[in-house]
Amino acid sequence: MSTTKKSAPPPALAVLFFRDALSRASHLKNETYTLSDYEYRSPTPPRVAKLIHDIVEHGENAIRDEWAEYRRANTDEDRRTILNNVQVWDSMLRMTGGRLRYIIGASAPRVPSGLGLLLETIIQDQGLGDGILLREKWTYNYSIDITPIEQLYYNLFSGILATKDLASIFGDEGALSSTYAIGFPAIERNNTLLHCAIAHEIGHIAVERWLTQNYDSDTRATSDSRAAATRLINPETVPPNLEEWGEILAAMSRIHTARRRFLQEYGSDIYAVELFGPAALLSMANIAMSQGLDSEPGADAGYYPSWRSRLRFALDWLNRESPDSWLPRPTPNNSWAVALASHLSHIDHFLGPMLVPTNPEMAEADRLAKQTLVLLGQDLAARIPLKRRESMEQAYILADRIAELIPPNDIGSDQRQPVPPYLWAILNAGWLHTIHASETNAHALDDEDDSGVVNRLILKALSDVIVMRGFRQHQEATTTS
Repeated sequence: MSTTKKSAPPPALAVLFFRDALSRASHLKNETYTLSDYEYRSPTPPRVAKLIHDIVEHGENAIRDEWAEYRRANTDEDRRTILNNVQVWDSMLRMTGGRLRYIIGASAPRVPSGLGLLLETIIQDQGLGDGILLREKWTYNYSIDITPIEQLYYNLFSGILATKDLASIFGDEGALSSTYAIGFPAIERNNTLLHCAIAHEIGHIAVERWLTQNYDSDTRATSDSRAAATRLINPETVPPNLEEWGEILAAMSRIHTARRRFLQEYGSDIYAVELFGPAALLSMANIAMSQGLDSEPGADAGYYPSWRSRLRFALDWLNRESPDSWLPRPTPNNSWAVALASHLSHIDHFLGPMLVPTNPEMAEADRLAKQTLVLLGQDLAARIPLKRRESMEQAYILADRIAELIPPNDIGSDQRQPVPPYLWAILNAGWLHTIHASETNAHALDDEDDSGVVNRLILKALSDVIVMRGFRQHQEATTTS
């Protein structure tokens, strides 16, 4: 059989392709210039925009160089190679350009004031990263890109750039910044209290690191999944035959994948309630009510555990006995503590007992995940050294101020409030005010809603605390130098 050797495209088609690729690169570069016209509330978006600009500019120059090489090429093979190189660059630049919407979505009018800086403060204090690219999105969910933006681009271009070119754009790979893109539903832009659910997304960073170090390379985890699959496919003591071994391996893969997903979600919920306390649980419960509680985990659903199971587990974790619990015993004269205890009991009754997935494989994955979660949860709690009890007691004081429509960081003549208030106390004070209103007047849907006022007070307090923190750090650095 004879084969026909592929020839290079006719010159007219090649010129058209080069022109389109170069036009896209030039357009993208011009778009990166316009990003400087936006106002940002954090230094992170401009830094990421600068990285994207450098990548696009390098790509534009590379396409021009390839065009010069194409014009000098003498063989079809050389021309095909050059065109393949340009196709790769063109594809890479189009993917890079897709991230421009992240920068625009992170501009000041689209992101709640102070929230991005608050999240950056958290991940920096926890040693989880350098920055947060908080951006609005038009799908109704919170999300995180678990691979840092810098590492994502480095991996993307390391296969086509020379070492010196990589270094000129990114610097040393070992010194790459770690910026995480976190999305929030744009329709909830001003719902500051709901954004407490972002603690779950931050938890994914900590949990993924733990899984990489403690789970992915653990042979016991693999053998546990294989043993569970074997019990389901071949419960007899007779050694499985060849066909059964194939079914066991397939079931083992599903169980192992689901188990890791369960650990990701349950573990991130643990991190959220350890970090933000009741505020995280209440925000997640609010989201769950709009999305349905009882979706069955499986391959079609990405092996996500149901909201009911997640909330049940998070509530049990929040209520567990701990020397520094978020939930000090309520006293009768503290209406905020009474309202919180009542509201959590309503959630507890509504959720009912912990459910087990009906699918036997998912039930095994859930069982194995719960075993691992004991160690994972302890490790996560240990890395968040917060004064939870003090923070919650402070939240009761701050809630009094919100009830008087005073920003919770505004001390006035009230000497009971430490300075500055814990960030976590501010968030929980806002939720205390919100649930207190629902607990004391559950039938008043048509009454005037002051949630917008409360959200603005909370946002102002968070912004002020972050600004004052930065000012104190600057003063300390100036003093020591």
